[in-house]
Amino acid sequence: MPLGNLTGALGKKRAAHLLRRTSFGASIADIDLFAGLTAQEAFDRLLSEDLPDPPLPLDLATNSEWVLSGTSDANSENFDLSRFLNTWMIGQALGSDISNDLKPSWSFRERMVFFFHTLFTTKHTSVNSSRAIYYQQALFRKYAFDRDDRSRVNPESTEEEPLPDIPIFVNLRELTKKVCVDNAMLVFLDGRLNVRGNPNENFARELLELYSIGRGLEGNVPDPEFDGDYHYFTEQDVQEAAKVLSGFNFDENFRYNQDPNAIRNYGDPDTELPRGILRGDSLVASQHDNTTKQFSVRFGGATIEPNSDLYINGFPSEESVLDEIGQLVDLIYDQDQTTINICRRIYRFFVYHEVTPELEADIIQELADIFRANDFKLHYVLEALFTSEHFYEGSAGYTDDSFGGLIKSPYDLVVGFHKNMNLALPEYTVGNLVSYYEDYAGPMNSQMSAQGMDFYDPFEV
Repeated sequence: MPLGNLTGALGKKRAAHLLRRTSFGASIADIDLFAGLTAQEAFDRLLSEDLPDPPLPLDLATNSEWVLSGTSDANSENFDLSRFLNTWMIGQALGSDISNDLKPSWSFRERMVFFFHTLFTTKHTSVNSSRAIYYQQALFRKYAFDRDDRSRVNPESTEEEPLPDIPIFVNLRELTKKVCVDNAMLVFLDGRLNVRGNPNENFARELLELYSIGRGLEGNVPDPEFDGDYHYFTEQDVQEAAKVLSGFNFDENFRYNQDPNAIRNYGDPDTELPRGILRGDSLVASQHDNTTKQFSVRFGGATIEPNSDLYINGFPSEESVLDEIGQLVDLIYDQDQTTINICRRIYRFFVYHEVTPELEADIIQELADIFRANDFKLHYVLEALFTSEHFYEGSAGYTDDSFGGLIKSPYDLVVGFHKNMNLALPEYTVGNLVSYYEDYAGPMNSQMSAQGMDFYDPFEV
């Protein structure tokens, strides 16, 4: 198979390459440790089952968290809270306060959180809520490691290998469903403005064009066959998807409550995180377009029907709308091009920015087959990639091999420098907050900005 399987110990060069791509870099001690491992052992070493949640970000004005409890007049201004959250994120990528044995895995998890940010892009200044960004990151963190206890499935192998238990909802398809009603996303791409009779297509368009099925490999997309045709989806599909996604609003209170005796529950029962609410904060989805949605020939003429069994007193409910969103995302992931586009994004993030038709037909297609065969779990795609000859050495016969040639973002450069030099931030405690924010992590954020990257505030979606 094109990916190949790397055997033998990694050695220092390959170990450094793996840790740069997965953990923002590494100290000499980490490189020496990984150098003696095989590619499979190294990948397994990056996946800890016992990573705790990170400590809550703290406000310099109150010396306490604000993301869970909310803010008051005593808190810093919103701009400063966003700045504190950004520098807190940098600290998590470094893992300065984490034990050395967990640090590579901790940084790999944060690397995956950043990948999800590049895939499901939001913009901090547009969202204008540090709490919404924090909860979106918390959502991504829950999906960063998604292996499960099913037997490992590879299209070319019948070998079975039991794996640790991870909830069934943890895969990229299910994360995509939850992003559709994520508070930050509802603000950023105007989902909160999408209502029955006056649809806003912004999020539906980006969901199809950027976040899932995509528009194909640049320069190699067949010509449209009719007006509004993008070959893999159409304007009709954007319009119908917008109807499916209508009726939700931003929950400015960020509530989570799943009391079985409560009249009104809030938040996601799977993740136990806040999410958007129905417009009007009611039990009835009065602003949701509850008609049948008819998709184009690109989706096989499929329809999405509201499930009346989930209604409340004959009216559409939050549960029935979420069921429609689930139907929509399932329909999107049923398309072969979705898995190809996602694996193309993974390749560009972890390996190299240019994907040729030759590489797509071999490497990307192989990763896409693994992705689909394993229920859209990224674990198995990344495992195949990071244990392959292709990742470490390229493959014979390719003219575009660029081993080690990924252009680093300012985020990678700044965090990677500190990791390579084994530099640590001050301990993240109340007594060290001024030093942490003003003397260390804050200037790191400024260095990134000076290099042209406003962290978590991309130029466009």
